[in-house]
Amino acid sequence: MTFLLMEVDRAREDAKVPSDVLDRIDSLARGALRSARQVVLGISVPDDARGPMQAARDYSEATVAVGGCELVWEAMPDLDDLPGHIVRDLAAVIRESVTNIARHAAAKTIYVRLVRDGASVVVTVEDDGVGLAPRLKGAPRDPGYGLRANRELAEGLGGSFTVQPRFGGGTVVRLELMVE
Repeated sequence: MTFLLMEVDRAREDAKVPSDVLDRIDSLARGALRSARQVVLGISVPDDARGPMQAARDYSEATVAVGGCELVWEAMPDLDDLPGHIVRDLAAVIRESVTNIARHAAAKTIYVRLVRDGASVVVTVEDDGVGLAPRLKGAPRDPGYGLRANRELAEGLGGSFTVQPRFGGGTVVRLELMVE
């Protein structure tokens, strides 16, 4: 679906296909993509022998390899005593953040940091890419599916989720929560 949407954008530039036709294709593709994402979110992914965090790391490495940027995984503390759903959600935030960066940021490097200090767990994913898209004056920023999904995961865990510009360029995504 994402590829189809990219093709629609490319066809708009050629101006050979009427814009109303492209608008209908775009609308149908976006609706199908939303439906597919809802289905995927409803599927329970079984744990494999690697565990969710190692699976997220493997996924991230494969994703950046396709995008041509470097992945720096700065920390991976022991999370074995946390409930499985928390570790899976933390891993999902990392996967989604890396995917967003690889698709949109034109980054050279992605940094993933997972820190645990007692009951505090902090996940930070940052990049040196183009940063957040500027918004038009008075226009609300559409956070996109990935950021909304990450915010919902963080809030579901009772944590906070922020997205900010990175000093020197790029973006910092941060999830912070307290676990018992």
